Amino acid sequence: MNEDNKIFKTNEFSIEISPVGKAIQSKDIQYFSYDENSGLQLIHILMDGKPLDLPNGTEIRLSAVKLNNQNQKLIYTPEIVDPLKGIVSFVIPREFLGYQGQIRCGLYINFLNNQTMHVGYFYINMGVSDIDTNLTEFTEDFWQGWSEFEAGSTAKMQELERRIDEQTEIFNNADVYNKAEIEDKLEPFALRTDIDTLETKKADKTDVNQLATDKVDKTALAQTNANMATNLATKVDKGGNEQITMPMLSQEVKVAMTGGSVAVVGPSGVNTTNVANGAITSPKLSNSFNYRTFLASGALLDVLDVNGFYLYSATSISDSPFSSGAGILENIKTDDYIIQNVTEFATGIKYFRTVRQSVSRVTEWVSSEIKNSSISRSKLSSDFDSKGNFQDVDLNSLIDSGTYLLIGNTSNGPVGFNGSLLLTVQKNGQWIHQTLSLLQNPSQKAYRYHFDTGNLWGEWEIASNKPLSGKVVVNFGDSLFGNTQGASSVSNVISNVTGAVVYNCGFGGCRMAGGQEIEAWQSFSMFRLADEIIKENDDPTKWNLQDAAVNNEKWNNKPTYFDNTLSVLKGIDFNLVDFITIAYGTNDYTGGNLIDDESNPLNTDTFSGALRYSLEKIMAKYKQLKILICTPTYRLWFNPDGSVESDSDTKDYAGTGSLTGYVEKTKDIAKEYKVLCIDNYYELGINRFNALNFFTVQDGTHHNSVGRKVLGEKIGANLLSFFS
Repeated sequence: MNEDNKIFKTNEFSIEISPVGKAIQSKDIQYFSYDENSGLQLIHILMDGKPLDLPNGTEIRLSAVKLNNQNQKLIYTPEIVDPLKGIVSFVIPREFLGYQGQIRCGLYINFLNNQTMHVGYFYINMGVSDIDTNLTEFTEDFWQGWSEFEAGSTAKMQELERRIDEQTEIFNNADVYNKAEIEDKLEPFALRTDIDTLETKKADKTDVNQLATDKVDKTALAQTNANMATNLATKVDKGGNEQITMPMLSQEVKVAMTGGSVAVVGPSGVNTTNVANGAITSPKLSNSFNYRTFLASGALLDVLDVNGFYLYSATSISDSPFSSGAGILENIKTDDYIIQNVTEFATGIKYFRTVRQSVSRVTEWVSSEIKNSSISRSKLSSDFDSKGNFQDVDLNSLIDSGTYLLIGNTSNGPVGFNGSLLLTVQKNGQWIHQTLSLLQNPSQKAYRYHFDTGNLWGEWEIASNKPLSGKVVVNFGDSLFGNTQGASSVSNVISNVTGAVVYNCGFGGCRMAGGQEIEAWQSFSMFRLADEIIKENDDPTKWNLQDAAVNNEKWNNKPTYFDNTLSVLKGIDFNLVDFITIAYGTNDYTGGNLIDDESNPLNTDTFSGALRYSLEKIMAKYKQLKILICTPTYRLWFNPDGSVESDSDTKDYAGTGSLTGYVEKTKDIAKEYKVLCIDNYYELGINRFNALNFFTVQDGTHHNSVGRKVLGEKIGANLLSFFS
């Protein structure tokens, strides 16, 4: 894995391939929701006790089932770390995080020979980290003894209320009791005054004197009486008329009163438990029922827990998607998932983002403004891309797409270009192409490229004296083109030779045909690209297949440059393209795609069928295009000492014959469609004796810088010879 500078919690174990069940239980293996991008599984695949060799092109698949919810399944593609030792790995994916319980993982192998194999099962235990839970935060001033105090106080108050009720009953029934009965009932609550009748039980004098120091304080007694009066005011008047209201009754009492039937109730007679889910209709709601409050300060993330609408001023909210003016926030919360919609009041522009609190995931705001590439050229004004006039400017600072009129002294320009100049800048992703013209002699042009990463500027090339200056070439191909970008690429060599603007649209690892290619890679096969470039710009399906592939998080071995190359390809208007080159075949050869299908000449699962299909699509749509087909190039496999182990002349890599069969078929189809073809297999000058001048011992497929220069010069020379 290419995981520099990362630290992992690694679970390394082995799985033996056997028809006898040997699932790895991993009962002590535990990961948590906070282990994002840090839970590494390193798996040794064994057969008969030895590491299983995983040949080039083998695909490993993994299934994951949450055992607490077996309706949920995830298919994942682990990475092959060491094919010779049968070691694969994957990092616990985000979909595992936040789940609590055991996950059963199944490991599977897809071989190139159409054979598949179930390796075995292993288990991963997942938990939720405390930091990701919604527990109540500590309160520093919480009184630990409150529960005991509250229980004791409640008991005292209940005793006081009982005694008050008893005294109230005595007074309410004074008309039925005689004096002696009343005195007898009040005896527990009143001071005795019949001292003369105390007889032997009369108070001791000493005890009476002692009362002087221990008697009740008058002020304290008054305060106690006042508190009692306050508490009594909130109690139901025993025996009072119409004291108990309907909301005060429990549901159990209401059922008992009505015999289980629906009670007839008046205003304020329905409590929350009596309202059925979904029973409240829109007319019952007030106009502002979902409006929460005005947010005077803070952040929109501060109000995630409550659904509804909020009004705010952007100047006082830290995470508003716009910086000034009024905004309306709508929160839509479902379990742990929240959508925040914001409308900018002044413009009506809408924004939204999604939040998942348990994993602290907050997406960027997305705007409803006009999307990129949604404006057709007919909608643009004649000077829409004019950047204006610039005097005494540094050309390195002009990197935004458009045209610039330059006067005065310019720095970092090509030698001989002075005075009034016209600069055209084309920006595609991280790539920038600058073309400079002399206004007094527009045919005199210079151009260079810039790559944002590392701030790398290419050298200025004077193109005015080259036959294809001003022409546009698009190179379609595999890794022989795509894997090397910039000054030493094959496409840049072609540009230097011809003077044309050359676009490198090579996608490494891809094929002419579909065949056994997995879906993500197949999206960039030549016949798939042909489908897209012939579509009109307003076709909503254009590039959908490729966009889905590059945005697929499960495609973890996608070359890093694919996104940028796709962006370049999308920006090309093929009505303005002069030449295209098509160079595939070596991956069809190693991938086992059949050379041809005589019963179906347009079978896109075969190399020849996909080439015919691509030519017919493109030639029918863009009749001005000149097409140059390139055969596959010679390749070798070296021993560690540099000697040749085998080569593509004889090696049957995947059961479809040697590479020479694809070479000859390429030339036959070029004749069939009457387009030009160059033989880069036999006529490039590379053979088994001089191969290490053009390759490395480790790689006999991808040319070194010398080999790329030879290849680019041959293609460039043929373009000049055929079309100048």
